[in-house]
Amino acid sequence: MESVDHAWQRIETWLKVFAPHVWEGLNPGVSQQDIEQKEADIGVQLPEDFLACYRVHNGSRSRRVLLGFSDWYPLLDVVGGEAGVYQDLLQDEEWANATPGWISDPTRQPLPVQPVWRHPLWLTFAEESSSYDYCIDLAPAPDGHIGQILSWDHEDGPAEILFPSFEVLLSSYADGLEAGLCLGQPLNLEMIRRPLASLQERTEAFQRPSTSKPMLVHALRLAWQDDPYTSLQAFREVLQMSEATLEDRFQAYYGFFSLAALTTGFDNEDRRLLLQWGAEMHSVSETHWSHQELAIITPSVL
Repeated sequence: MESVDHAWQRIETWLKVFAPHVWEGLNPGVSQQDIEQKEADIGVQLPEDFLACYRVHNGSRSRRVLLGFSDWYPLLDVVGGEAGVYQDLLQDEEWANATPGWISDPTRQPLPVQPVWRHPLWLTFAEESSSYDYCIDLAPAPDGHIGQILSWDHEDGPAEILFPSFEVLLSSYADGLEAGLCLGQPLNLEMIRRPLASLQERTEAFQRPSTSKPMLVHALRLAWQDDPYTSLQAFREVLQMSEATLEDRFQAYYGFFSLAALTTGFDNEDRRLLLQWGAEMHSVSETHWSHQELAIITPSVL
């Protein structure tokens, strides 16, 4: 696994080109004094890869900078049960003793986390629009890992283990950026949980020069500028270009449907466009990187 510093170099290199306003909002690294204060507050040491990340950037003033999460907090605002709202809620027996959805629902896979609604050592470092917390787990179940990253649903409790560590989170995010998969919106993590060879092929296709690539890159930059309507139109323009390569078309389909799913929704014309994408997929092998993207996106459109 690459170092945290190298992952950040890759992330920043990409952001400077495609989303400079987001890059400019990154905070300087955390101070040792703040690290010592946070560890004293929670009573345990923080994982080294988590601290290595915060030594590079202590959260961000920009939104959507980390995996599309709406907010990424400075270290002193990273909280579990030691302060803030969860300190109060954990004193409420009815709230604290609620049964997590992954336990009450027998169809769900068990999680390597403590079987509680909310643990004091699940520290929220990022949030998605008051619906999901993203936490570093400092008290995992025996089959889990200290420092694993979990999503916590305000209505359902712990939802999923996203990454085994913060180091893997950052490296995976860098991979997603370089492959053109990130649009400045919450990223469907299944897009980067694919065989490495497939992800590398996707990256090579995104970085390969072509006549239609400038418009594709323009569409992606507009998405990061939180201009979904203009970005969607630019993705459509790629699909209307007779000189667009097949792989640029596949990337434009991905960008269009991923962004519309999170912003404008779909109409019947969009659904016909999805069928068009599926028809074009018949011209490539079953192992082509775009098959997985089509499979993941289709249920959200139909």
